[in-house]
Amino acid sequence: MCPLSYYSQNRLKEFELLTPKNSSKRTIQIDEFVLGELKTLKKIMNEYKLRKGKEYNDQGFIFVDTNRKPGYPMIIKTVGRRIKRILKLAQLDESLTPHSPRLTHTSLLAEAGVSLEEIMERLGHKNDSVTRDVYLHVSKSRKKEAAVKFSNLMDSVRNKNSG
Repeated sequence: MCPLSYYSQNRLKEFELLTPKNSSKRTIQIDEFVLGELKTLKKIMNEYKLRKGKEYNDQGFIFVDTNRKPGYPMIIKTVGRRIKRILKLAQLDESLTPHSPRLTHTSLLAEAGVSLEEIMERLGHKNDSVTRDVYLHVSKSRKKEAAVKFSNLMDSVRNKNSG
């Protein structure tokens, strides 16, 4: 998928595999739940491959076209349309994009106290300003927590000085 595949005017058979935009390939840790979901998807795709036989273009993609060109990478526009449809059915914000989970994941990492360096490594960022400016949308609760911590610090300083 994006940024790995390029389509010439959305013709499935005319794709070119490209490197990630910042040329960084990396390995990230995932939890057992996500791993289990990926294994389930792989099992479903293996069953689909068997049904399609020689018609299936097996190049190891995870998200593939299952209609017109079985096994070819899914067109990015298709991903966007599916997400919009799911959001509408779920009565959620339809302005979300396929990139939105990456932003949310990053904000949740920051809320969980994961260091900027670890977040940068996970995202493949070399420059911390990109991570800070674009991705690190710290939530209201995190901002409130900072205010409470500062207030507690000031209370302890006042108590030391008055005691």
